[in-house]
Amino acid sequence: LAWSLMGTNPAVVENHRIVGNMAMWFSPFVTAAGLHLLLSARPVWRGLRDAPAVARALLLAGVGYLAAYAVGYVLYQGYYGGLLTGRDGSVAAAISDIALVGALLGLGVAVWCAKTGPTGDAEQELGTVPSEARYERRRDCPRFLRAWRIRFGASPEGGSGRDGLTWVRLWLVGFIALSLSGFGGGRFLALGPQRLQVLTWLPLCLFAAMGLAHMSSRLAKSAWGVLLTFGVTGVLVATFAFQGPVGRRDGKGPFAKVHAEVVSQSDERLIDALGDGTVLAPAPMGDVVVRKHGNPVVFGIGTFNLTTVPYLNVRVAVDAFFAPDTSNAQRKAIAETWCVDYVLCPATWAVAPDTVEALRQAPWLAVVAEEGRGVLFRRTSVTIQGVRYRS
Repeated sequence: LAWSLMGTNPAVVENHRIVGNMAMWFSPFVTAAGLHLLLSARPVWRGLRDAPAVARALLLAGVGYLAAYAVGYVLYQGYYGGLLTGRDGSVAAAISDIALVGALLGLGVAVWCAKTGPTGDAEQELGTVPSEARYERRRDCPRFLRAWRIRFGASPEGGSGRDGLTWVRLWLVGFIALSLSGFGGGRFLALGPQRLQVLTWLPLCLFAAMGLAHMSSRLAKSAWGVLLTFGVTGVLVATFAFQGPVGRRDGKGPFAKVHAEVVSQSDERLIDALGDGTVLAPAPMGDVVVRKHGNPVVFGIGTFNLTTVPYLNVRVAVDAFFAPDTSNAQRKAIAETWCVDYVLCPATWAVAPDTVEALRQAPWLAVVAEEGRGVLFRRTSVTIQGVRYRS
């Protein structure tokens, strides 16, 4: 039903496709799921020893890929100075192909170590295979791999895993790896891999719970307390700070550009000074203008779902118009392209002072009203087919 409704406006479908063309950001994921990942590591890793050969190979390839991705992320962000800022937009396209080397190494380890299993008294000590099972240990196995083979060698029963959760481990590792990826130098991003992250949280919570169950009572209670505290705190901050009134400062709070419900009295007076015509203003001021005065606007939050042209084209044009380094000729061309009658530089979401000053100097604009840091301009000339008309 939702897709059918979206299909009534092809621009909306294109907008969702454009915005979804990205991978899950690594740093926010690790920040939000760090403790869950730590708790899940042991149940996922221990499940390798009872997994079928093919599943074990896939799991090791996935783990190897994620390990290489993490190393590549630290090196890439460290080199470009983005390690502490969390700006991960270009990371997936830059390192995903290189991280495939980790997947190949994981496959190689799986093939190498699946050829033999435990022998002697080791399996009785580890409890991984029946005591009567005997496997010939290859003499050419590197010494540092022998203990690993004893613990994670091929299962003599060839079963699907003792706890029956091998497929869930594949689910978790596979979807985390895919959601982070931008294979082909970013071509994979066209499929919107970030959407796959919604499929990772259920198995992640399952294995985190298993990790808690295998801890000592005191340690498990401490870890559970930390999880609960972080979870409740996150919900409260999101509800009362990001979405609510705590610490509210008009136009300056978290995610200010998606909050159009509060504006300053200065902007309200500027809106009252508007006449008929199309208004060009930065988001979310455009939404406020539509709501309070009814003028058509070039851009706003609602543009994403209500526009008849690609959202990205409009956003790029509006961002360029209000950018300080844009030339007067470029601004005038943008205004003429979108049939702009008024330019509103709001006080709530203030425009750069250099931009406001440049607009004051533009011969094709006149100041209508000023309130605090906000200024309202009106176009005084229009060029149609090379002929200039003044109003």
